[in-house]
Amino acid sequence: MQIEWVRFDRERYNPIAFAAVRQGAREGTLLDVATEQIFLGLLLRNLKDALTVDENGVQLEFRPTDRFQGQAGPRAGAHPDRRNRLGEQHLAGRQ
Repeated sequence: MQIEWVRFDRERYNPIAFAAVRQGAREGTLLDVATEQIFLGLLLRNLKDALTVDENGVQLEFRPTDRFQGQAGPRAGAHPDRRNRLGEQHLAGRQ
């Protein structure tokens, strides 16, 4: 789930929009990003790296199973450095 701080538009169909959200005067849209390539790429990278994110005293741990660790790396021709930069920019811009 992700909030995009753009007013929810009921006139235009957005297949990943769930609902309108509000924080004071600020209006936005609650989105389901589970199928977006950037989200999936970051999720898989974090699993591969066994990353632990610590934010405001709360931890989110990514721990791969043995089966996941044995899988092949990125597809041939993929640009992991570019993908990582884009994913980080994408997430930073959505806060």
